[in-house]
Amino acid sequence: MSLSNVNERGDTLQNIYAQCFLVIKYENYTLIQVKNPDNLEILKEYRITKDGLNEDISSNSKRIIAGSATHIGMMRALGVLDKLVGIPEWEYVCESFDKSRIKAVGDIFRANAESYAAVQPDLIFYSGYDMNTPIFNKFKQIGLKTFLMYEWKENHPLGRAEWIKIYGILFHKEQEANAIFEDIRIKYENLANKLQQLSIYPQALSGTYWGDIFNAPTGRSYNAQLLADANVNYVYKESTGTGSLELSLEEVINDNKDVENWINMAATSRKELLAQNSKFALLRSVKLGNLYSYMGNMNCFFENSAIEPHIVLEDIAKIFHPEVFEDTEMKYYSKLILE
Repeated sequence: MSLSNVNERGDTLQNIYAQCFLVIKYENYTLIQVKNPDNLEILKEYRITKDGLNEDISSNSKRIIAGSATHIGMMRALGVLDKLVGIPEWEYVCESFDKSRIKAVGDIFRANAESYAAVQPDLIFYSGYDMNTPIFNKFKQIGLKTFLMYEWKENHPLGRAEWIKIYGILFHKEQEANAIFEDIRIKYENLANKLQQLSIYPQALSGTYWGDIFNAPTGRSYNAQLLADANVNYVYKESTGTGSLELSLEEVINDNKDVENWINMAATSRKELLAQNSKFALLRSVKLGNLYSYMGNMNCFFENSAIEPHIVLEDIAKIFHPEVFEDTEMKYYSKLILE
């Protein structure tokens, strides 16, 4: 059931890249719809009002629990970290906070509702990896309001960054949020356009090995888009879907034995990578040492990469096209230690 009045006429704001949210402006409130990008089904609908009475959400929330590192990065970019009162764990934070003001309330899938209620939040941001977690029913019973932040389902890096507009609505800073996104969009598009003019088109593997499965981004995924915009010939760029390919080790070795570059592995050194499976030594990228990952700065990457896609793109471009840059120092990525 829609939260809007059928007799009201609203103005639908047009997104540039984002597919997972829709904003409709009415005279006395703003309606936000969060959508599944695969079928455009409305997953959640929120009425944002000045006072936030009853089921409505306030447009000036003052006490926020951020359920993901990405939420912290978005709040930091918008200058509203003073509203943050709760995070899941200290272990995964990029920069330190005042622990007397901000509490670790536990991961939403394992914590109890009381630990969240103890910090008296106006709103709890969550990512929605599992919509059926029992704690959400408990939140509703005790009157805690939640908001689904679905930026991680966006397949374009600028689609993820465009979610800053949602934060702008929730913190009564729409103008600032729009300006932040516009600046990011221009920087990203300008760099991507510049890189597309290059004649060098290096080939690369991207992905991580967990257990017996190699997870590689599909051709329409966020990571594949970054590689395409960096003018990189990603091995699996023609694959369909928006998630991950689940490949056997044999498939990866056969498909990539002569590929000279590998990015986004879950390791910080070649020794650590080979400990995952010694057969990786058969790959040319491993022999050459052309191995790059953000794991050395993982916390900051997860916190800020969604709102800094232009910097992530620049990092990747510096890996594959260093000749374009005077300064080749990277913010998030680094070459694996070769021992």
